[in-house]
Amino acid sequence: MVTKSETTKTNKKTSTSKLDSKLTLINVQLQSINGQLLSSDISEDFVKFNRQNNVTLLEIKDKEIRIKLSERLFFSPEGPFRLDLEILGAYKYKGKLIESDILKEIDEIAHPLYSYASLVIAFITERFVTLPMIMAPYKAEEDYPEAP
Repeated sequence: MVTKSETTKTNKKTSTSKLDSKLTLINVQLQSINGQLLSSDISEDFVKFNRQNNVTLLEIKDKEIRIKLSERLFFSPEGPFRLDLEILGAYKYKGKLIESDILKEIDEIAHPLYSYASLVIAFITERFVTLPMIMAPYKAEEDYPEAP
């Protein structure tokens, strides 16, 4: 039998973005995907996995902003696959937004898009290499360690 023990905790939401209260995600859309399964003979000792992503502010109009996340996964030297995708996000906003404020916090604003991209990447890479590659839903780090 499982019992639930009651504890009193205060749930304080600490907002890292001053735009959090002004923005509401209204739509996420997979705009494009290009995945290629490569027939490469990996005879090298080490293969370096590369992940590049970029977030772009597309437009601000009529109480709505649109941003685009571009993700690119590939190996050096050429590895088992290559994957490129673009995801669009639409946000409704309240009050007045300044473009410079959006650009300062665009990676935090795009967090739901990173999460969606992580899901799509896991699904597609599972089809390529039988195990899903789970990407952290954040901006890519500069360097990844080499994989055997």
